[in-house]
Amino acid sequence: MKVLYIIHSTIMGGATVSFLNMIEGLKKNKKIIPYVVFPANSENNQLLIGKLKEFEIEYFPIQIIMSIYPKIKNLKDVLFFPFKLSKLIVNKYVSLNKLKSIVVKISPDIIHTNTSVIREGYKVAKMFKIPHCLHIREYQDKDFNMRILPTKQLFISSLKSDNVIAITNDLIEHFHLKNSENAHVIYNGVLYENEKNYIHDKEKYFLCASRISPEKGINEAIKGFAEFCKTNSDYNLLIAGFSSNKKYMIELQKLVEKLGLTGKVEFLGFKNKQEIEQLMSKSCALIVASKCEAFGRMTAEANFYGCFVIGRNSGGTCEILENTKGGWLYNNQVELTKFMHVAVNLAGTEQYREKITNAQNVAVAAYSIEQNVNKIFNLYSWLIQKQNIFNNK
Repeated sequence: MKVLYIIHSTIMGGATVSFLNMIEGLKKNKKIIPYVVFPANSENNQLLIGKLKEFEIEYFPIQIIMSIYPKIKNLKDVLFFPFKLSKLIVNKYVSLNKLKSIVVKISPDIIHTNTSVIREGYKVAKMFKIPHCLHIREYQDKDFNMRILPTKQLFISSLKSDNVIAITNDLIEHFHLKNSENAHVIYNGVLYENEKNYIHDKEKYFLCASRISPEKGINEAIKGFAEFCKTNSDYNLLIAGFSSNKKYMIELQKLVEKLGLTGKVEFLGFKNKQEIEQLMSKSCALIVASKCEAFGRMTAEANFYGCFVIGRNSGGTCEILENTKGGWLYNNQVELTKFMHVAVNLAGTEQYREKITNAQNVAVAAYSIEQNVNKIFNLYSWLIQKQNIFNNK
């Protein structure tokens, strides 16, 4: 079975990592032959290309344009909006034609678009009468403040004729797909079942592990930690993750200085998988302060590694923690600080061991790469069978 995948970003964030886990598992365990289309001319491409070469997967860098309106930040953006919108539409047409040529070349059995902000895969699939999957990994508006092109209502209407994979039930609700027979919830695969780990003796630090950008709420985590430190000065806050937003990084560093946390808050930069495992396994708790995670793979990963999570009561974070019972949900900064105290008092006790072990077992069953690969493959098989029945009528 040949599958053409279309991704909109090569940044090694949650969506890309989940995608790589998925196609590696499908290739290795289900004998899928994957091909990957990704945006050309991105400074992050080499990391992805290295992974695809490692997996021996053929790839095609092309111009990929997201189906969202150009952002308006100032008067200049207002004045140039018609030009930018016209250019966007032209570029999308060029992208569509390049994608058509790739489909002609490889003749895929399925086209799988790994994001809801790209629609060319769906259009090309209809032209060639190939089954298409749209993988919804983002809210678009709630998490990234995107304006859907042409409208959110028309986009939702188009989903009724597509085959949708959503990474949480909340995304199904968000796009009004609860009653759709073609919409399926398949959780991301964050780790393999045998990768779970538990270290009972925790060290005196809290961890944030995510891309460092405003929507991840790192400033709120720092403020909550500052309140916690007033009575627990021997703990640190470690922040692991990359940032392409220099302005925001400067703001965070100034906030640390203002709150008197110099030396108590450490920015560790990007950490690889093994380093994150060590940091999570020994952390008193992971803080997930994101304003609205579509899934929140770090929440699931933390439970895999035997680490409680203090997460904002929203989106995928809420859904995962309600499933695993592997942490606490907070609604404001006061509650965030309160649960940091709860985590410290619980750490190292038998109650901690019992609660986190139960959460770990649920996380392994619900969010393993194995379950993700099996469900995706079963969906592919069903779509091809359905297409064959349609073609034979």
